[in-house]
Amino acid sequence: MRTKQVNLLITLVAVALFSFSCFCIYRITQTISFALGISTVNRGNYSYLKQTLTSVVSRMTLSQEKDSIVIVLVADSNEDYLHSVVKMITKKFKRQVRSGSLEVISIPAFLYS
Repeated sequence: MRTKQVNLLITLVAVALFSFSCFCIYRITQTISFALGISTVNRGNYSYLKQTLTSVVSRMTLSQEKDSIVIVLVADSNEDYLHSVVKMITKKFKRQVRSGSLEVISIPAFLYS
C-alpha cells in the first residue's frame, strides 16, 4: 500500500537526518500519501522559499493538506539563516506547522565538511 510505504520512507529519512539534526520541527501524526521535499540555502538578499511555500500551500485543499507533508531542508551551515527561515515559516505558515503538514529540518555543518 503506497501510503504505508511513503510513511515508512519519511520515518526512515527522518530518523537518519534527525539523528544528526541541529534543529527540526517534526511531527508525523498520521499516514500520508504524498511527501514533498524542498531544500533551501542562503542566497544573499533574496529567497525563493517564501514564494514557493506560499504557492504550494495555497493550491492545496484541506483534504490534500491532511494527506500530505512538505519537508523543508535548510541546507546551510549559517545558523542565522536557519533561524530566519524557521522564524518566517512558523510565523507565515503557523497552521501548517501545527497540523504537521509542514516540517523543517537542518543538518549540522560538520556533515558538509
